[in-house]
Amino acid sequence: MMDEEVYENLPPPLKEENKDPTTTSEFKAKEPEATVSSKFAEIEPVADSHSRTHLLPMCLGILCIILLASMIGLIVYITTVMNKLEANLSNLKGQNEQLTVEKRVLEYQTEQLKMEKKVLENQTEQVTTEKRVLENQTEQVTVKMKMFENRTEQLMLEKRILLNQTEQLMLEKKVLENQTEQVTVKMKMFENQTEQLMLEKRILLNQTEQLMLEKRILLNQTEQLMLEKRILLNQTEQLTMEKKVLENQTEQVTVKMKMFENQTEQLMMEKRRLENQTEQLSRDRDDLNWTLEVILTFNNFPVNEFCPNKTCQSCRTGWIQYQKKCYLFYNDSSWMTWNDSRQYCKDKNADLVVIDDLQEQKFIGQNTKYYFDEFHGYWMGLQNNGTTWVWIDGHKDTLQYWKNLFNSTLYALTMPGNNPQQSWNSGNNYFLNKFICEDDKVLIRSN
Repeated sequence: MMDEEVYENLPPPLKEENKDPTTTSEFKAKEPEATVSSKFAEIEPVADSHSRTHLLPMCLGILCIILLASMIGLIVYITTVMNKLEANLSNLKGQNEQLTVEKRVLEYQTEQLKMEKKVLENQTEQVTTEKRVLENQTEQVTVKMKMFENRTEQLMLEKRILLNQTEQLMLEKKVLENQTEQVTVKMKMFENQTEQLMLEKRILLNQTEQLMLEKRILLNQTEQLMLEKRILLNQTEQLTMEKKVLENQTEQVTVKMKMFENQTEQLMMEKRRLENQTEQLSRDRDDLNWTLEVILTFNNFPVNEFCPNKTCQSCRTGWIQYQKKCYLFYNDSSWMTWNDSRQYCKDKNADLVVIDDLQEQKFIGQNTKYYFDEFHGYWMGLQNNGTTWVWIDGHKDTLQYWKNLFNSTLYALTMPGNNPQQSWNSGNNYFLNKFICEDDKVLIRSN
């Protein structure tokens, strides 16, 4: 494309000169026909060779102009590419400085880890994108260098063609010299023709000298092209080194990013540990508040019962914990009525047991023992209000774990050693039995 543009931009006189040598050669070829008889028609090859030698310098000049224009275009293009690469290098250096500043900001702003991590990830994606752009530009430079090498090889081929043409001209010169010797012999017979041939010989010698000078010029241009090629190779090596430096810097940035990510993970783990500690402290606080509420339910808190030997426990000494309640299974020899049993429990800041489900009934059955006879058991907080059986907390009984239900009896006992679902007896208030107290709050909730 560049050769076509150069050829199109040639001035009109040059295009017209391409036709002049043919016309002049035709003119010179016709002129001997007018002056020499048909017997000496052998002189026509000499005129044809003269026209060829006249066209060759013009063709060589056009080729030189095309080559110079191509080299100037290539040099301008390479300069533009180098400026772009230098701009990209400066941009990368500025981005590296920005990453360093962000690293310092990360060290002082650990509280905003999540937001800064997103920023770092975006910057990493940007650096990766710029790396890809640099790699694409490097590939483009490599492709252009291959184009330059192809152009150089083409110039070398054209040089060889010129050398072959020069050798051909030398051969034609020798042929012309032979022809000149023949003409010299004939010139003895025709002195006018001899003078003309001598002039043509001098012209040929001048053209040969001109060709030699042009050959030297071409050699010098070829050496200059080789020097420019070496310069381009050196620039390519320098660009490759700069690319390696950028890759190393990118790797360092990647390593730093991994360090930041590791630090972020460590900080997140530390944050989780602190959150767990905070949750534990919150639970401890709630447990302490629970314990305080339990303590405040007593007018006189029995420290010795809850904290013997200065070590606090969930339930008082002699009480048994089940789920979140404390139970006292009264086993003293002085048995009591239902009312006296309840008052005893209230004096302990508790009340008679209320059974909520089968599991609680099984727990009570495991901690009660048979005593005296089969009619004695443990008072519970269940009584008859005249129409139905109601627990002392106000809700109606739905379990109905009765073994023996007697008429005109108002209070319920649980009998040890029976099926949990058939373990209740009914009795009157004047019966003396053991009983079970229930405290619906444990001192230490976590246990």
